[in-house]
Amino acid sequence: MTEEALKAESPKTGRMNLVFHRGEKSVDSKAASRNGFGKALEGRTRPETLLITKAREDNNPFSAAVFNLVETTPVMLGQGPDFAPQFVEMLKRNEDLRSRILKLLKNCDFAIRDIAIGETKLSEEILSSFPLPAELKQALAANGGTTFSTLHAISDDELSIVGMGAMDFWTQESNGTRKFFEMAVPIVSALDNGHTLYLDEYGTYLHPNLAQEQTKRIMEPAI
Repeated sequence: MTEEALKAESPKTGRMNLVFHRGEKSVDSKAASRNGFGKALEGRTRPETLLITKAREDNNPFSAAVFNLVETTPVMLGQGPDFAPQFVEMLKRNEDLRSRILKLLKNCDFAIRDIAIGETKLSEEILSSFPLPAELKQALAANGGTTFSTLHAISDDELSIVGMGAMDFWTQESNGTRKFFEMAVPIVSALDNGHTLYLDEYGTYLHPNLAQEQTKRIMEPAI
C-alpha cells in the first residue's frame, strides 16, 4: 500500500470532504480520527491491508457505504460466452425481468417473440472432456446444465403466423443478438434496482442503433 484516501459528498453543501488520508508512512489527515480512521484503527491494520477494509470490522458507516456500493455493482467485462451464464441466470430467476427484456426486444424490432430456458443433464462423455476438478464435475453431473433458446414466429406464404420455432441461442443467433442480451439484461436489472453497473467494450458486436437505444433508455430523466 502506498496511498489510500476517501472523500464523501456533503449533503448540505455538495462539497467533497476528506474522510481520511493514509500516506506511505501513516494516517496524516485531521479528519481521520473524527471519522473512525485514526491511529487506533491503523495500529490494528497490517501495512498491506486497506484501512477501509479493516474499518468494516468496526461497522464504520463510511466503510459500509463503500462495500455496499461494491457489492451491488455488477461488473461486465469484455464479451463472449464466458460471461453468458450471468445474464441467463438473471433471466431464469426473474420472470418480471424476462417480460421487460421481451418488451425491449420488441421495441428494438427484434424478431424474437419469447425466450425458453430449460435444464439438461450433462453426459459423462461431455463431463470427462472438461478440464475441471473432480468435485466440480460431480456438481455439474448432479445439477445439470441450462439450455437457452429464442423463439421466433413462423409464417406461411400469406405471412400469417402459423407457429413458433426455437433457435439455439449460442449456435444460431448472431453475435449482435448475443451481445444485446449480455448487455440489456444487466442494464435493465440495474435500472430496476438502482444499482451501479460497470460495462466494458459496450459497443463491440452491437449495432450503433441498438447501442443508442440502450443509452437513451439509461439517460431518460424518468428512469
